[in-house]
Amino acid sequence: MRDSFFQKGASTTGGGFGLHLSKKVIEGYGGSIELVPEDKGTTYRILLPAN
Repeated sequence: MRDSFFQKGASTTGGGFGLHLSKKVIEGYGGSIELVPEDKGTTYRILLPAN
């Protein structure tokens, strides 16, 4: 499932558009989002340019 988190419609509960849309907006500003490996829970790293 981790490989498809950012794909349109990917979900474990039904919706599946939140991370896809988030990624599109972040990339539109020249940034990036990635899943950070964790033992518990889920953490995402978002990087945005300073300018």
